[in-house]
Amino acid sequence: MRSIPQTGTQPTGEISPRFDWRLLSLLAALALTGTLSVAAILGFAESERNQELRRWQDKLALVADSRAEALESWLAEQRREIGELAQNTSVELFLTDLHFAGGEVPQVPDAEGQLDYVNNLFLVAGARSGFLAESSGARVDANLERSAAAGLALLGANGQPLLTTPDFRPPGLPEEARTQAEAVLTPLRLDDAGRLVLQAAARVAPLQADEGAESVGYILGGKLVLEPLRALLRQPGLSEPSLDIQLLQLDGAGLRFVLPGGAGEKPLGRSQALDTPDSAAATAYLQPRGFAERQDLEGTRVLVTGRHLEGLPWTLLVKVDRAEALGPGEARIDTLLVLLFLGLAFLAALIAFVWRHGASRRASAAAQRYRETAKSLGEQRELLRLVTDNQPTAIYTLDSQDRYRFANRKASAEAGVAEEDLLGKGLDAVRGPAVAADYAEANQAARRRGEPITRTLEWEEESGVRSKIVSHIPVAKAAGQEILIVEYDISEALRQRRQQERTLNDLVMTLIGVVDRRDPYAADHSRRVAQLAEMLAGELRLSEIEIESARIAGSLMNLGKILIPEELLTKEGSLTDEELAAIRGAQQMSAELLEGVGFRGPVAETLRQAQEHADGSGGPRGLQGEAILPTARILCVANAFVGMVSPRSWRASLSIDTAIEELLRQSGKHFDQRVIAALLNYLENKGGRKAWQTAAAD
Repeated sequence: MRSIPQTGTQPTGEISPRFDWRLLSLLAALALTGTLSVAAILGFAESERNQELRRWQDKLALVADSRAEALESWLAEQRREIGELAQNTSVELFLTDLHFAGGEVPQVPDAEGQLDYVNNLFLVAGARSGFLAESSGARVDANLERSAAAGLALLGANGQPLLTTPDFRPPGLPEEARTQAEAVLTPLRLDDAGRLVLQAAARVAPLQADEGAESVGYILGGKLVLEPLRALLRQPGLSEPSLDIQLLQLDGAGLRFVLPGGAGEKPLGRSQALDTPDSAAATAYLQPRGFAERQDLEGTRVLVTGRHLEGLPWTLLVKVDRAEALGPGEARIDTLLVLLFLGLAFLAALIAFVWRHGASRRASAAAQRYRETAKSLGEQRELLRLVTDNQPTAIYTLDSQDRYRFANRKASAEAGVAEEDLLGKGLDAVRGPAVAADYAEANQAARRRGEPITRTLEWEEESGVRSKIVSHIPVAKAAGQEILIVEYDISEALRQRRQQERTLNDLVMTLIGVVDRRDPYAADHSRRVAQLAEMLAGELRLSEIEIESARIAGSLMNLGKILIPEELLTKEGSLTDEELAAIRGAQQMSAELLEGVGFRGPVAETLRQAQEHADGSGGPRGLQGEAILPTARILCVANAFVGMVSPRSWRASLSIDTAIEELLRQSGKHFDQRVIAALLNYLENKGGRKAWQTAAAD
């Protein structure tokens, strides 16, 4: 290409022709690499931070789930204790008697004895379950009313106390206890002495009453729970000092902290509104099972998660100081970032140094590589030529215009042109327009599909029929859409195969003749079975090899009769069961005699399976359905039909309609339904009935 010189002054900013574009490309590549590296480093750091957050999320979730499960188990135990008292037979009996006495205790039989028993029951059960505790006031010898926050009480149907444990003054009955069948727990409260109290209540049903009967009384209990709750909120194995587990209780529009959060604080002391911004407590309540970074009551940034507890307005809060949790990891990540950036800077300096050092050697190295590449390509071409010239197939390549780019010795010999003269010539000039047009169409199809196309070609010559297998293989686009063609001459192989088929067919016909001479009553039976089996296989669209196997198996199915005594084959009159079994076994003998013959298809196995029943109810091996070869199912029907419409020494031939009726009766049992359908289609729609009637008349 000729360049056009320019005249006049160059425009401002025009790049000088001597500018080193390679240097600019290198700088651009380094800048891009540096940008990508920085992005990768920052992405790695962010990934590490997220991984550390996920680790703490899993740890806090594990702690929260563990404590929530412990608290819920403890609450269930409190309900169970009250519920068992409410279901005690003595309690139910007394309250039922009281109910029938109109609520008048003096009217209850043995009221004093029953109340003493219930009182003793309350003392034992309360001491065991923790519902009894020391009185909140000092005991003095005076007629003064004292009260305790812990204890058990028996209430009548109207909610009035009938019996209480010592010093226990029960609060009012919770309204939900009147309607719920199970024991209920109420929110935590403080007693007069500032102690944390949990109240439990359960309804008592009449003795032997139906489910849903009206209550006859109630059990009410109070329990001091400060120390039990503190024990339940301790997580074993925690090593972080700031990891804290707190219990929150919904109180109107706010959350009240159940246990002290600091020194000197009382239970149920501090509270916080639900709409407090950035609140750890509000997040734990509003987003249970969530995980977030929030601010606690002291203003410290914390990682927090929460869990709701079933049956009470309680929320579990688990938090840890963010600085303590993430500080070591962030320090490690910062150190790693510094090291990575230093390494990136060192790598950039090293690249610049190497490029500068190697610039002076590039030209000579490139020239040396060129010489070595040229030598290597020459050696590879000679090797390719040596390999392809010693192949029995014609191998050549055509460009996009179907011109020869390469040809081995076999291809040039078949074209009748020397190898050096063949290159560059068009296919039409060498092979003729007709062959060129046919090959061009196949080449274009291979290019469009991007995959090889293989064809088998046959044509007549003076020496006979010639056959070739031709493969059109598209080469990569970088090679200019070339097509690699491999031609393999199979004329001799096909000739030998046809000769073998003729020899095999002659052998089959000879064996048929031997059998027919030994069994004159079944003369021509094998030929007719073979014809019908071949027709049915074609009707069912089996493969060429399967059709051939069905025909040969039908032809040779009686070969085993050469091992049966001739007097048995020609015997007139009915046969004994043993004689029938011997004749039927001849088919299995045929399979054994043909086991070693090299048929293309499963001839021997077809004979072996031809006596199997479609439903598996009979046959030598009990095969059924699709487990039986299609050729065997066809041979079974063909043999039965030919046998029924042919005369035998002990009976006359049956009519076609009688034979069809018998086949249909055994359809799906002895015979395959699809094969019978194919036989009916042949007889009724394709002239089969007329052909068989003509054959029978002849």
